[in-house]
Amino acid sequence: MDKTPHGKIWTFWLRISVPAQLITVLILAAVFRFSGINWDAGAHLHPDERFLTMVATSMKWPASVPEYFDTARSRLNPHNIGSGFYVYGTLPVIMVKAVAELLKSGDYMNLTLTGRAMSAVCDLVVLLLVYRLAKLMSGLPQAGIMAAFVYATMALPIQISHFFTVDPYLTLFAVLGLTLIVSRRENPSAVAFGLAVASKISAALVLPAVAVSFLIRFIRHRNVVRSVLSVLGFTLLLAVTVRIAYPYLFSSGSLTLNPKVLKNWQELKSFDTPGAMFPPALQWDGTIPIIYPLMNLVFVGLGLPHALLSIWAGIFLIRNLSRIRKSVFVVISAALVTVFIYHGVQTAKAIRYFYVLYPLIAVISGVALSVFSGRIRRGASVTALVMAALIVWPVAVTGIYLKPHTRIAASRWIYAAAPKGSVIAGEHWDDYLPISLTGKLKEDYRIRELPVFGPDNVEKWKSVATVLAEADFVTLSSNRAYGSLTRLPVRFPQSRTYYEKLINGSLGYEIAAQFTSRPNLALPAASVCIRLPFGTYGEIVSRFDDCPQSGVSFVDDYMDETWTVYDHPKVIILHNQERLTGQEIFGRITGNI
Repeated sequence: MDKTPHGKIWTFWLRISVPAQLITVLILAAVFRFSGINWDAGAHLHPDERFLTMVATSMKWPASVPEYFDTARSRLNPHNIGSGFYVYGTLPVIMVKAVAELLKSGDYMNLTLTGRAMSAVCDLVVLLLVYRLAKLMSGLPQAGIMAAFVYATMALPIQISHFFTVDPYLTLFAVLGLTLIVSRRENPSAVAFGLAVASKISAALVLPAVAVSFLIRFIRHRNVVRSVLSVLGFTLLLAVTVRIAYPYLFSSGSLTLNPKVLKNWQELKSFDTPGAMFPPALQWDGTIPIIYPLMNLVFVGLGLPHALLSIWAGIFLIRNLSRIRKSVFVVISAALVTVFIYHGVQTAKAIRYFYVLYPLIAVISGVALSVFSGRIRRGASVTALVMAALIVWPVAVTGIYLKPHTRIAASRWIYAAAPKGSVIAGEHWDDYLPISLTGKLKEDYRIRELPVFGPDNVEKWKSVATVLAEADFVTLSSNRAYGSLTRLPVRFPQSRTYYEKLINGSLGYEIAAQFTSRPNLALPAASVCIRLPFGTYGEIVSRFDDCPQSGVSFVDDYMDETWTVYDHPKVIILHNQERLTGQEIFGRITGNI
């Protein structure tokens, strides 16, 4: 028996019944996921949320079942309500709309909050599926508890649970499908995968793991007829489910794919190519395939303790396959490899694209911990220490949602420091500041746009110089522009010079204020900032970093843009001190003076 302090804690935990343990883990997960759910104070600062909320509030319920399936007429079809570009499945939006209206919260403000709450609920259900999958793999309830705990404390699922997006539904139904297929329940699994595809088409990337499951079954039983019938039945039921749950993927009254949807997908794919000028896609141009998403997964999506655990767990289980159900491990591994490699080699590598991997990583980690803790002396103590370490990063990340959003804090500063009527310049394709707050209106200021995402030519810099000469303040409300443009010197040879001169005072501006909301551990009598490694996105401003918050702050400012830009972007406000003319500013940008 392990008599160390940590071992005693673990022994006490094991004495609690499994249902009580699971409920405890669920409560912990819920605290992480629901804390600060109105993190932007109703300002709608997530662009995908804004879009989906507008689509949901514009939808109208069909008068009949035939109208629901009529792609050309149904008002549940985004293409019929003014959204000509829609690349998601419609099932999540329809579900959120239905629940919001049932709760009398279908207005623009409350529907977003309902969507966030439903995302959190979806993720809690995923946690239960993680418990089930780990139990299926190991045969041990305690492995399920450990896996559930690992998932409860993963950072990316916590973050995405705070957003009204379609990704939680894709993950929920995909993991449900995997759980059912390894439980040898092919028909319900087909329905689950159909719902996943109806949430987001990229759910199809998990289907090769289903093929692996069927292959394993065929190798075991060598029954060709049964295997063929099973595959055909699965495929047919999946197709029927998609046809019912996502009717607007098809043309009215047929099984032909809707040409409008195909056109949208083609347009989206055109953004995901090297050299594309779509501003949000520039952030990944030139990033290293596989390595770039892996670093973001390790240091922010998982956090270093989870990442080290998952690497060890994969190796450990491979060396101890005799102690688990190999077929479950192989199917889960197939899904992991397929999704990671596909998204990892694409140009666009948004951190949320890898969301479906997290519950699968949690299963492997939980099972490995369970097997390990029962094999070695003082294994319980080691396991307790590991689980304590896993708490650090999610606690730090959750603190983001308990503080004012940086754009709201910056807006309050502007209302206090900038006289009404001031000219405030903001960057193209980013949120302009200030945001209207209670008793304060953004209309009290004159907003000008800085066209920074255009090609680096004379016309662009003349336009930028003209705006800078007129403006009283410049707001960089995230690193979206300076993060992407300064790391592409071939395509934007002058942009780095522009940003260096803007922030160092050469263009007549000085940094007046900056606002950060970093993952933080609130420790008394300390103010320490630790910069996360491998983060280089927007590091041009790093020499002006401060460390204003007490405790230990993790500087994640320069990690993947999609990790920071929605809920905790760095905001920099610059004040026009010298009042240079447009010609003077243009000359300093281009080097003519």
